Amino acid sequence: MERGLDAIRRQMLAGDDSALAAVEVARRIELATRRDYARRVADARTAGATWEQIAGAAPGFVAAFGAEAGDAVFNDVAVATARAGERYVAWRCGSCDGLVLDRGPAGSGHPDDTAPGHADACDRRAADVARYVARLDGVDLEPDPPSSHGRRRGRDLEPW
Repeated sequence: MERGLDAIRRQMLAGDDSALAAVEVARRIELATRRDYARRVADARTAGATWEQIAGAAPGFVAAFGAEAGDAVFNDVAVATARAGERYVAWRCGSCDGLVLDRGPAGSGHPDDTAPGHADACDRRAADVARYVARLDGVDLEPDPPSSHGRRRGRDLEPW
């Protein structure tokens, strides 16, 4: 990767190797990779990964934030909406193709409030609602339900 970044730097500088030109190039690269990172996180949510699984795959989050790593990843990529203070990550549901405005793992409210956008008949929404209702009733349906790709959430997720 570093070799590719060096090539980008050389192309963008094209003869201007001043410190200020280098700052501009470094910032452009940072912004481009940040957008790609946020897009990859949204793609992982589309594929069914939890915030905790994404944190496990993103270097440094679990070590730095422990049990709050999923919240930290969400906050790292969330954007502010038109309403002051509200943050979300938008992604397409892999089950119903709805545009979900995910408000992150910290929200313990009803899934229709914390991740609105699923179709009413969406299987993923139905499973989220069932887990929510079970938690209200003090029932633990399954602490780590299998994700859509066959791995279990959390403990045995391997970075890919």
